[in-house]
Amino acid sequence: MHSPSDILLSHVTTIYYAFAKMDTFNLDLKFENETLATGEKIPFTAEKYKISSEDKCELKEVNNIPVKELTEDERHNSTGLLGQLSQMKKLNTNLKVMLSIGGSDSNKDFTKLTKTKSHTKKFVTNSISFLKKYKFDGIDIDWEYPDGQEAKGRLNGLVNEFDNQLSRSENKDSQGNKYHLTIAVPSSKSQLAYYDFSLLNSKITQFNLMGYDQKGVWSKYSGYQSNLYEDPKDPESSDSVNGTVHYLLSKSVPANKIVLGMPAYGRSFNTSKLYSRFKGCASIDGIKQNKEECIVNYRYLPPKGYKEYYDEVRVAAYAISSGDEDHEGQGKEQKTDNDAGGGNIEPGVIVYDNEKSARSKAKYVRMMGLGGGMWWDSDGDTGSCKRSLLMHFVDELGGVKRLGGVTDEGVDNNDSGSDDYDDDDDDDDDDNDDDDNETAKNKSKSGACASLKKPVLVVIFGNVVFTLLLSLIE
Repeated sequence: MHSPSDILLSHVTTIYYAFAKMDTFNLDLKFENETLATGEKIPFTAEKYKISSEDKCELKEVNNIPVKELTEDERHNSTGLLGQLSQMKKLNTNLKVMLSIGGSDSNKDFTKLTKTKSHTKKFVTNSISFLKKYKFDGIDIDWEYPDGQEAKGRLNGLVNEFDNQLSRSENKDSQGNKYHLTIAVPSSKSQLAYYDFSLLNSKITQFNLMGYDQKGVWSKYSGYQSNLYEDPKDPESSDSVNGTVHYLLSKSVPANKIVLGMPAYGRSFNTSKLYSRFKGCASIDGIKQNKEECIVNYRYLPPKGYKEYYDEVRVAAYAISSGDEDHEGQGKEQKTDNDAGGGNIEPGVIVYDNEKSARSKAKYVRMMGLGGGMWWDSDGDTGSCKRSLLMHFVDELGGVKRLGGVTDEGVDNNDSGSDDYDDDDDDDDDDNDDDDNETAKNKSKSGACASLKKPVLVVIFGNVVFTLLLSLIE
């Protein structure tokens, strides 16, 4: 079982527990498995946290983050997943733990919970009681997805009610606790039409942009699912993460409130190449994949018998079964430990982010002055220094010292000059994105990267799965 203690604590600042189950009858929250959440004894080994801030994957020497060593009893007797998360907060006193509500296909439930103003008020009141009881640091709303003007208004009402009640709770809190209110937003601009950013911008702490699932089993053609820049070869969609970021900026969402979401998984297609029709999931020998969604955890990629390619222009990785000779992708072949050796003779394409994607997206976050990065989900990443998405992303930002708001020279990051952006990979690579890149460079030069002063480390848990976020907001 994947548990909180599997998380590389030095590289995250906030943990999102996803998801609490929404009770539409009682207008309340509950755990899907309360025994697992609060009662089951879960082993906890502290040794890794003593050395995690001296990660050998770091290219630069870093200082230790403040940690507290647990006693032998504490180490092995956490009470449920929440108990283990509490232990992690003892190890790193700056760690925040957020509660996510909603998730996939949650529009129907949210609609019931916000049927009337009194419904909304009662649900929010009960949710905040739940938050306080289990000592969460805030609420994350993952409404997937508002589907019209009525839903847009209901989301506004829900956010307003949470904002008002959380503010009152802070005023009454003798401990001086401050609560965060965050929201997950889709990468599809058509879906974003039902988010009222004129209201949300002033109420929401951070917008977690789900920069993935642009392709999947619902698509007509295989293609990238999380490409940073637009892919003109895609016959079905012109969406890109960069396009969505610029859409949010056009709606006056502050750049440092946008957290860039990335997948720690791949999506497979039973076809021989990109941009082609497919039927179901790719055949992958010896690796478990979600057959309904054709999802494969990143730590298994590329599988044996597949060759990995990386598209430097679009910032996307993909792997193709070595039995397929009909390759029309745009990427350069990458040599990995799994490339060689027999394997699949059935056609297959898998699209995902790899360590190169992670570094390029970290550069993009700095260039655009965004709030940080996140991954769905932490169970998907690998512990390999060579391949870890999280480790490469953090290293590209400047290492774990950067997460504490200190540069290698010990200078406070309020000085935008400490944020050097190396554009050697992306400059002039994409004619379609030249204007966007130029805008971003100008934004970077104006000092927008000062928002990277204090990165926040986030981990999200749900259904025995964690979503790992690296958030750079203060």
